[in-house]
Amino acid sequence: MKTEISVQLYENIDDLLTKLAMKNAKFVEQYQVIDYYFTKYSPIELKSKEYIEILDASFLVREIIEENSKSAKIVHKAKKLDEAGNVLAEDKTSVNIEDAKKAVALFKKSGLNCWCEMKNHSFVYSVDGIEFAIQEVEDLGTFIECEENNSIENLSDSEKFEFLKRFVYSLDFNIGNNFSVKKVYMKYLQDNKNALSH
Repeated sequence: MKTEISVQLYENIDDLLTKLAMKNAKFVEQYQVIDYYFTKYSPIELKSKEYIEILDASFLVREIIEENSKSAKIVHKAKKLDEAGNVLAEDKTSVNIEDAKKAVALFKKSGLNCWCEMKNHSFVYSVDGIEFAIQEVEDLGTFIECEENNSIENLSDSEKFEFLKRFVYSLDFNIGNNFSVKKVYMKYLQDNKNALSH
């Protein structure tokens, strides 16, 4: 399992890139991601479930679009939370597939519930050897994700979490105070709120 943090950013992408340039950040890559989350639970059953229960019983079909290539995989995420709901560690299991759209159509035909579709444009940078991604999530906002690297692998999960928090603070971004933002659940709640308002 690996520790990562995810926190919302409250400034525009141009300001973020200016601050990264001042930190001598190294640009690594950029790509787009489209995630389709599936579960056995019906839309009615989902309303009575907690986030972690939904995630444990879900998998996602992920399409990754780069400048000159596309790839796809099926992913299951198992998260370890502390008492405050922070994600201290995550275990990802993934299988490469040929075609994301065909897989999505297949799972829909099988009766599984596609409970969330999420798109993001990710910009990966490195500062002092630590990589992180600035993610512009469609209809949700801008976020930063940072995952543990080899230099902290011998620390405890909580120590890793605090190390990554300090690193993100050092970037001097205007950030939120939740370092375990559950983007897919935010998107799910937002989509359902919008549906009820129509």
